Amino acid sequence: LVGVAHDGIALPTLSYNFPATTGVFRFTLHNGPPEDGVMTGSAGTDVFMLTGADPMVITGAGKDLLVVRDDGHYRVKDFDPSQDRLMFEDMAAASLTVVQQGQNMVIGFAGGRVQQIPANLLLVKNASALGFWWGSYRRQAPEMLPPAFAELIGWWSQGLLKPHVSHRLPLSDAAEALKTLKERRATGKIVLTLKE
Repeated sequence: LVGVAHDGIALPTLSYNFPATTGVFRFTLHNGPPEDGVMTGSAGTDVFMLTGADPMVITGAGKDLLVVRDDGHYRVKDFDPSQDRLMFEDMAAASLTVVQQGQNMVIGFAGGRVQQIPANLLLVKNASALGFWWGSYRRQAPEMLPPAFAELIGWWSQGLLKPHVSHRLPLSDAAEALKTLKERRATGKIVLTLKE
């Protein structure tokens, strides 16, 4: 699910949650409010846009994304935290008011407006906000990277991490791989393969 926008919201890349097996990703967009006040999911992948109408959401059997646009009292049934995802358009108005001692990590801005984090909500919710740009460690603390990558590779070898690979190209096509990255066509890792 890449490059999809709705009413000014650029939805994040979700290929690692919703892998496409045919090259075409299909999902059902629920853009309420429904007449009966209930947004019901399907057996596939559903994207629910929550816009302040206070609907009841019943997630489907697939992997679902709930996008909270406005403040509201949303009721969600059958939410599966192991596969379903919740995204807030506005960190200031929504995510920091949801739970005590929440942890918010800022890792980048793929689209939309840059969120502003109000310090008063961090205070009263005992919450934290952490910016993370791993590239800065290469300059400021390069000694931290080898053990961190060793741990990541260990997790991968144990099957705890399963990175999504969207492109496999021969090493001779390295220029094409870089072009794919530059044009933002990659939905996961790009792997360069060596001939045996």
